[in-house]
Amino acid sequence: MNLKKNYIFKRKGSSNFRCRFDSVIPIKIKSKTNSGVFFVNSNNQKYKLRICPGRKKAKNIEKMIYIMPDYFPHFYGRYGNKLLFDYVNGRFIDEINLTSSISFQVGEMMGKVNSLQVKNRSNTFVKYIYNKLKRLKDSNIFSPNEINQIYTIYKLID
Repeated sequence: MNLKKNYIFKRKGSSNFRCRFDSVIPIKIKSKTNSGVFFVNSNNQKYKLRICPGRKKAKNIEKMIYIMPDYFPHFYGRYGNKLLFDYVNGRFIDEINLTSSISFQVGEMMGKVNSLQVKNRSNTFVKYIYNKLKRLKDSNIFSPNEINQIYTIYKLID
C-alpha cells in the first residue's frame, strides 16, 4: 500500500491539515476491527493513521470524536476513509491485564456514553464499549453477580 503522497485532512470548525507521509509503519494490534492502524512520520512529527474499510465507518468514528473528544488523541481530520491523530506511545487495552482501576475507568466511560442525549448517535462507539465490557467479564475481575448487575443496568443480553 503506497501511502506516501500529499493529503489534506479536513476537520469540522478547523482549518485543513496538509500532510505528506515520509514513512508509514503498520502497528500490529490484536483487534477484531477491520481497520488498519499505522505509525506515520511527516516532517519529523509522529502521527497515528487509521484506515477504515470504508468512508462510512470513518465518518462514524469522526462523529464519535466530536461527541467525546476526551477519549481520543488530538484529531487532525479525515481524508476519505483515513483518520489522522497525534501518536500516543502506549499499549492497547487488549495488551494489558485489566485491573479493577481500569475496569472502573471503562465503567465511567460507559456511563458518559449512555448519558449523552445525541440524536442519531452512532452505535459504533457503544458497541465498542460493550465489547470491552465483555472483555471485563471474561477477565474474571468481577463476580458473576456483579457482571449480571452491570449487564442489567446497561440492558445487555449475554
